[in-house]
Amino acid sequence: MTNSVTYTSTNGIATITMDDGKVNALSNDMLDELNAAFDKAENAGEVVIFTGRTSMFCAGFDLSIMMQGQEKVLALLAKGGAFSRRILTFPTPVICAVSGHAMAMAALVLLSSDYCIGIEGKVKTGMNEVAIGMTMPQAGIEIANAHLTAPFFRRVINNAEVLSPETALAAGFLHSIVAPKI
Repeated sequence: MTNSVTYTSTNGIATITMDDGKVNALSNDMLDELNAAFDKAENAGEVVIFTGRTSMFCAGFDLSIMMQGQEKVLALLAKGGAFSRRILTFPTPVICAVSGHAMAMAALVLLSSDYCIGIEGKVKTGMNEVAIGMTMPQAGIEIANAHLTAPFFRRVINNAEVLSPETALAAGFLHSIVAPKI
């Protein structure tokens, strides 16, 4: 384990924070740590605030694993898909405090959450799988289709358009935008 996830609990609210000191890539270890933190919140019946370190929510799947062959790629995709389903069906609200960039699988996490608060500034959100030569899993396409506004669905999925906070709000990735904490 890398100890990249912290869990704190106050008054029925769990705060789960990713911080690997880099881009918060979703590796097998990171997903295991996240699932352990979500287990604690679920067992305690807590609302979850899910966030990342300042300026970086999450860059998506760990690309070093995505280059290790089909077996490892499929295993990581399955684990990531299970995590997305977990957020979609979590018994208490999951609120993403989007602390920075949210790319690829991280954008799918936003769409799987109940409410997402982004920050103003030069922050990017998008599902850039097509732009980096990857195929978007069908489940990701279905979640995006259910949650993105119609004018943005094809722009995000087919064209891998990367969005500013204001455009991510219009598209449906975010529900509100606030000034970053200074």
